[in-house]
Amino acid sequence: MRIHGKLTSTQPLKVSAIHSLLHTAIHSIAAAIHVAGATVQITAAAIHSVVAVQATTVFGVALAAVVLNHCSVLGKVFAKGS
Repeated sequence: MRIHGKLTSTQPLKVSAIHSLLHTAIHSIAAAIHVAGATVQITAAAIHSVVAVQATTVFGVALAAVVLNHCSVLGKVFAKGS
């Protein structure tokens, strides 16, 4: 705002305050998005680990079942032979 060709002192302060608030708000939003992104990555990594452990466990159980089945079959064969 100009009065007699001079800038009043309140106008720059208002613009500066609004700019500062907008700047702070933008940084806050960016920080929140960054934290949310990190949380999603950590959650995805945790889910991946759980799935990998479950897959390993399922494979281990299946392998154990196959081994036990073969041992059972071999045991029956040897029992019949003697």
